[in-house]
Amino acid sequence: MKIIDNKNTTNFYRILLLSAFMLYAIFAIFYYYSEIQDPMPLNQRFLGMFLFLSVFILSFVNKKIKQSIDHITKIVTYLAIGQLIFISYLSSFNFELSISLLVVITIINLFFEGDKIAFYGNVVLAFIIAVALILVEDTIIFRGGYFTAYISVTALTYFLSYRRFKLKERLENSLQQQEILLNTVDTQIWYLKDEKTYGKVNQCHADFLGLNIEEIEGQKIDIVLSNREAESFKTTSRRVFKEKEKIETEKWVNDSEGKKRLLLITQNPLLNKQNEVEYVVCSANDITERKQIEKRIEYLSYRDSLTGLYNRRFFDEEMKRIDTERQLPISIIMIDVNGLKIINDSLGHEKGDELIIKTANLLEEAVREEDILARYGGDEFLVLLPQTREEKAQDIAKRIKRNCKKTKKGGITVSLALGVATKKTLEEDIKNILEKADNNMYEGKNISSSNRKQEVVEGLLNTLEASSNETIPHVRRMKKLAQKLGDRLALSKSQLQRLSLLSRLHDIGKTYISEDILTKEDVLTGKEWEKIKKHPRKGFKIAIASEEFAVVAEDVISHHEFWNGEGYPRGLEGEEIPLLARIIAIVDAYDVMTSGRSYKEAMSRERALKEIKDCAGSQFDPELAAAFVEMMREDEN
Repeated sequence: MKIIDNKNTTNFYRILLLSAFMLYAIFAIFYYYSEIQDPMPLNQRFLGMFLFLSVFILSFVNKKIKQSIDHITKIVTYLAIGQLIFISYLSSFNFELSISLLVVITIINLFFEGDKIAFYGNVVLAFIIAVALILVEDTIIFRGGYFTAYISVTALTYFLSYRRFKLKERLENSLQQQEILLNTVDTQIWYLKDEKTYGKVNQCHADFLGLNIEEIEGQKIDIVLSNREAESFKTTSRRVFKEKEKIETEKWVNDSEGKKRLLLITQNPLLNKQNEVEYVVCSANDITERKQIEKRIEYLSYRDSLTGLYNRRFFDEEMKRIDTERQLPISIIMIDVNGLKIINDSLGHEKGDELIIKTANLLEEAVREEDILARYGGDEFLVLLPQTREEKAQDIAKRIKRNCKKTKKGGITVSLALGVATKKTLEEDIKNILEKADNNMYEGKNISSSNRKQEVVEGLLNTLEASSNETIPHVRRMKKLAQKLGDRLALSKSQLQRLSLLSRLHDIGKTYISEDILTKEDVLTGKEWEKIKKHPRKGFKIAIASEEFAVVAEDVISHHEFWNGEGYPRGLEGEEIPLLARIIAIVDAYDVMTSGRSYKEAMSRERALKEIKDCAGSQFDPELAAAFVEMMREDEN
């Protein structure tokens, strides 16, 4: 947006130069064909003509002269007035030339801006005319009166010109400040001359479209925008010009990179004195990101952040909306995740979240497209089934159960308690139906909950066996050796049963450790080793959460304790370590040494027994270690 059109300014001064040249020429021709004597010598007239014509021609070929043409024109003009003073001096300031000089200086001062060049030009000319009046010998004018008149006319006309110059300068500064402001704001601003023609535009709008300001101003909207965008703009613009009221719209427009951006566009009509729309000021702000945030907020207000399913708020609103006669019968399936607490307590909430997400995916696959599935609480899900009989709802519940069985192959199994209830008449309260589904669900939950904890642990063990060296053959060998050592130590039947259970559960805490660490062939890093050392505590949490496995919880947490107190995680020593934990530590170490691991080759039976014997009293219970070595050597014989 340019305040001063340089091209128009240059052309204006060119016309002025050409006019002065032609004025010299016209007077030359006039005096040539007239009987009146030319007061200006011919060589002086040609000099003036040459001066004005030279500047005119050079303004086309010389960049510096073109850029400074206003100043050069003023200087040449004041030189021409100096020439006129000299001619007047030669003519002894005759009346006609003296009056002409006053007229010319008046016109020039009023015509030019009262800037520094005009000021210094007038001062120099006043000095020249003063000298000329002093030196002239014979004149008919009163020198003092003429000089006073010249100074008065010059001062008055320059003062008027100076005021006009200052007013223009202030206006230009104001417009320039407005231009800077308009071109530095992030808001796009432009105005329309009519419903389909651009007026001025700011830099932000030009940048958005990827064009120069000059390529937009004065152009038709159809040329600047795409056909679809242009038609949309013209439709709203017609409304503004017709209704004479401000309009706000949201429009998708392609930016300079071809990306669609959502603009909030305000079109405000400016009316003239006749109450007609003179032009329309338009502004636009890019609200693409804001709208995305608003949609995200709206999404989150009705969605569960973990699963992406609808949340309780949305479900309750939909239940009220659907509760009409047209939607009858309305069925509800209440679903509860079994064993979530044991997983949260034993493996942490991250694993619990994985189970919730796994359940959500399973349910999404089982329900129909028209059904409304929501996560209603921590471990509760609900399915709202409009226009669905109870028999059909039961079929869907069975399908969900079948899908649960498929998860047994993949780590933590999904176990759900389900309850179904159906609203058949309009008089029934939908809230009572929801309560009935909840009651039916808890009846099924009570039946299955006793087996769920065992299922969870079994699933964890399966995961461990699939991702580490804790294979089924390893567990079988440990059970066999532990039983033999237990018989040799005359353990009770109950202790032997616990020992068998401990053989399988002792490393269950490793389920939270990544497979990369469990099967790593290189030496573990410090951080990796710290993770490994936490598995007895994790195993304790898993075992203690189930009545069936709680009997070996203390043994699980203690099976890496050393007889000398340098083990982990609690630094127990001697008989502070539970007996079964001391037994399983020896059996586990022996089997690992003789069967090998990814990070260590298997060693011979004799060497393994020597290791057990050497570590007796430090890592292992010396009496138990001696009994185990003796037992194994008897087997050899």
